[in-house]
Amino acid sequence: MAGLVGGLLVVLGVRSCLSEPLPPALPAVTSGDLVGFRLEVAFPALSFKRPVYLCSEPGQPDQLWVIEQGGKVFRFANEAAVPAAELALDLSAQVSRRGNEEGLLGLAFPPDHATSRVLYLYYSPTAGEGWVGGRSRLSRFRRAAEGAGIDAGSEEILLEVEQPYSNHNGGMLTFGPDGYLYLGLGDGGAAGDLDKNAQNKGTLLGSILRLDVSRAEGGKPYAIPADNPFQGDPQARPEIFAFGLRNPWRFSFDSEGGALFVGDVGQGAWEEVHEVSRGDNCGWRRYEGFSLYDEDMPAPAATEPVSAYARSEGVSITGGYVYRGQLHAELRGCYLYGDYLTGNVWALIRDPSAPAQHEGSHRTQAGFRVLKLIEGSPALASFGEDAAGEVYTCHFDGKIRRFVQAPGAAGSPAPTPLPGGK
Repeated sequence: MAGLVGGLLVVLGVRSCLSEPLPPALPAVTSGDLVGFRLEVAFPALSFKRPVYLCSEPGQPDQLWVIEQGGKVFRFANEAAVPAAELALDLSAQVSRRGNEEGLLGLAFPPDHATSRVLYLYYSPTAGEGWVGGRSRLSRFRRAAEGAGIDAGSEEILLEVEQPYSNHNGGMLTFGPDGYLYLGLGDGGAAGDLDKNAQNKGTLLGSILRLDVSRAEGGKPYAIPADNPFQGDPQARPEIFAFGLRNPWRFSFDSEGGALFVGDVGQGAWEEVHEVSRGDNCGWRRYEGFSLYDEDMPAPAATEPVSAYARSEGVSITGGYVYRGQLHAELRGCYLYGDYLTGNVWALIRDPSAPAQHEGSHRTQAGFRVLKLIEGSPALASFGEDAAGEVYTCHFDGKIRRFVQAPGAAGSPAPTPLPGGK
């Protein structure tokens, strides 16, 4: 969630490339099937304080959950006229908000939640004895019974990671189609990856982790999946699934095909989307987007992003979802993502006929193209998805929004988005 305030750009060490002329912004959709989309408030009676994530509960498709950065967890009926949200857990007293990016950042329900009644939270705990800097914590909690709130006293700490600075905490938690828990961690913070963490597989920072939380092994309260890519490498942490990331602020698996898309916050020139596979090196800090950032930093076998956008479009990417809902056939197969500060939202479309685009404000690998779906919305902190595959947005004006399209807005047909994986 780096760069949530535009003024931080100078503090975080924006490079001289920002003094170069910025490419013109990509225009909003003016023709084709994606014309006329906007965001409207989904639950008018509800308002949250810095909502940073929304998700559904397995086995309860009519329930939604929202977490606030300050440490509160809420649930409510997935109905437009819902009058109020129920407070399911309040961790405010033990969640640090020392920096703009610390807090309660992640929530995930395992596929067997209906029977196990466990869930996982990722947050920045308040300073403890012996801790000089900050830290991040992954914990398991329990619910006493079906439909009950979360038992605050049931916390079981699974993992703690020291954070040298207060920013770049990552925070995305989700279970993959393989049943394992995936967790995103930033490079440790400050600017420019001062400690060179992202290319160091000996630290968990700057990586996406993959954990088997169904069992304990080797003295740890979790196990390492046998096919994790760096199992047996004495120079690497076996928890790592992919590395070379600056601050992966939200990622998700496509529910059809399983492709993993990651929104990685840039340093000072480019925000990027990666389609990540097992063992990938995403290139930071040698690369920022498609551009060279530090020629002296080795990044063996680095993979390029599938898309990147320039500062003329925004300053802090918010990763989203491949839309698989039923309300908007035009969006099916599009990866929807946005920018925190500008509130712009784009649709990344897999199109085998599309050439690589290496000029302008939005650049892509061959096989992808981008359309700006929405131009401007309140500070866009996160995307979320319900059990039906409908996508929502969380904003720091306190509201949860959904996608709507003006009747009759669609014009000439656009090429149909194609499913598929890397």
